[in-house]
Amino acid sequence: LSANERVYSAHALLFFNYTLQDRVKINTEGMVYTGHDSGLAGSGLFVNGDLNFIQRYPIEIRDESSTLYGDEPLFDEQTGSTQIDASVIKNIVEKYSRRLYANVR
Repeated sequence: LSANERVYSAHALLFFNYTLQDRVKINTEGMVYTGHDSGLAGSGLFVNGDLNFIQRYPIEIRDESSTLYGDEPLFDEQTGSTQIDASVIKNIVEKYSRRLYANVR
């Protein structure tokens, strides 16, 4: 930032892949959204939390590993864009919250 620029808000969508392999073997994509808005300019932002796996429907136990939502990506990485607007963020968060298996903070 230059000396005359100020930051009043920060928003981030973080995507990650994870595997469960104790009793059920699944691979899936997780997502975290965090954001902060303030009337005062900030010099930093610290976010801390725990994620919990939410299972809204029984997971079928199989001998082989399953990939949940592998054909339903939350965000198309192929677009090449590094900036998205608020409506895209809202759609991604809504799509993630409709999943039967998800992480929540």
